[in-house]
Amino acid sequence: MLRETKEFLTIKGVTPEELERNVASDVGSLPGRFETSPAVLGAMQSNALFGRPDNYQETLASIYTAQTPATLDAIARASIDADKFVWVVVGDASVVRAQLEPLGLPIEQREMEGE
Repeated sequence: MLRETKEFLTIKGVTPEELERNVASDVGSLPGRFETSPAVLGAMQSNALFGRPDNYQETLASIYTAQTPATLDAIARASIDADKFVWVVVGDASVVRAQLEPLGLPIEQREMEGE
């Protein structure tokens, strides 16, 4: 996961196929996101909170389809710092710790509550 994350943020990034699949999914799910009165109210509250225009949700499909792999890569690279990730690993410490130590990351072991 460390290698893949660093590669994604440097040399690999978003592929055209990933972008197409995600845009199709996000655009396709838009109508269902506003089917109930509470969902519409939530959208209105979000618009007010973030200073968006009242028709913001109507513009989402065009916002999604305007994205390119390059724009998404730039946003991801500016927003994500893999060196600040906190990895949470759950398992038997007597087995897992030996697998984690070679990574050179700080390890904090916690016991499960109630044990």
